[in-house]
Amino acid sequence: MIPYLFLVIKLDLVLVTKLIIHATEIKLLLDKTHRLICDSLQ
Repeated sequence: MIPYLFLVIKLDLVLVTKLIIHATEIKLLLDKTHRLICDSLQ
C-alpha cells in the first residue's frame, strides 16, 4: 500500500513539473508574440 502511494506522489510531482515547464514555455511564447505585435504597431 505504501509503495503504491509513494509511486502516485512521484507521478504527481512529475506531472506538476511538466505543467510548470509548459506554463513557462507558453509565457515566454506569449511575451515574444506580444513584443512582435508591439514592434509591428510602432
